[in-house]
Amino acid sequence: MSGRRSSRIYMTRGDETGPFTYEAEGLDVDIPLLLKALHCLSPGLPSAHGPCGVGIRLYASSAVCNGSVIVSQAEHDGAEWIHASIARETFMPTYADLVILKQGAFGPGRYAYQVFPPASHHVNIHERALHLWGRADGKPALPEFGKDGTI
Repeated sequence: MSGRRSSRIYMTRGDETGPFTYEAEGLDVDIPLLLKALHCLSPGLPSAHGPCGVGIRLYASSAVCNGSVIVSQAEHDGAEWIHASIARETFMPTYADLVILKQGAFGPGRYAYQVFPPASHHVNIHERALHLWGRADGKPALPEFGKDGTI
């Protein structure tokens, strides 16, 4: 198959048509602050995602879409939880990408966690996506493992 070109069509920044949103009802995330945190990842404009969330495409310097961020909120076991994910088209997001996502979606004052469930509960919709979860009220969901100076 040498010499064949891919028939894949790539979305570019110019293809974004909206509608765009800077508020999502029921989402306890400051969307302008999220965009500011994502600035170095070249975010597009935010659009509604599901009943209580926002989706943002990420662009390469060529203006071709190379990833996305989704932030949503829902009630689980009596508490409101925020879910944030970052996905890339051709590579796994980096630890630095995850730190940027945490800062933008949860801010400096809320806890966020990666979850590694038992194999029987594992879900993988996108093989190059990483996820964070945290309570919307910012309360920790785990003990303070570092309170004695070590983990």
